[in-house]
Amino acid sequence: MLLRRLSKHVKDQNWFAVVLDFFIVVVGVFMGFQVQAWNEDRNHQQEYALALERLVYEAKANIAILDDIYEVNTNDLNSVRLGLKALRSCENNPDKIELIEAGLAEITGTTTIHLQTSALLEMTTSPLHLAQQDPETRKIFKTAKFNLDVLKVESDFSESLPFRDRPESNPILG
Repeated sequence: MLLRRLSKHVKDQNWFAVVLDFFIVVVGVFMGFQVQAWNEDRNHQQEYALALERLVYEAKANIAILDDIYEVNTNDLNSVRLGLKALRSCENNPDKIELIEAGLAEITGTTTIHLQTSALLEMTTSPLHLAQQDPETRKIFKTAKFNLDVLKVESDFSESLPFRDRPESNPILG
């Protein structure tokens, strides 16, 4: 229909109508592209908001994991302290030996730290999410990722230490 109207205007040499039809088509196409861009921006903002929610959930889960590890390690450390105290007493009775053995059992292994990092990784690597972050937010996320990576390396190193030189092989404890 638009093409018929345009060809009729050209045939009649109604140049104002031709320019007006052309302008209407160009404006319509431009508006279509603009609406599509707005929808994409809105979708990207919604995706970013969902990614932030996942990051908050992940951070809370990691804090809960670390709290549990802290509690377990605190209890283990108390057992080791009681074992050392019993060892220093130099008394040879079943109760003291039991405390020493319990303390030794606690130092023969480590608590593994497995933290969730997928949401943080998404926030620091996704071009769509990076485009929506201001430089300060981007720096905070990058620093958090760096710190978690360092924690992972240190945790893996600490976890392997008891298996390199077992406490039972120490001649003093033997």
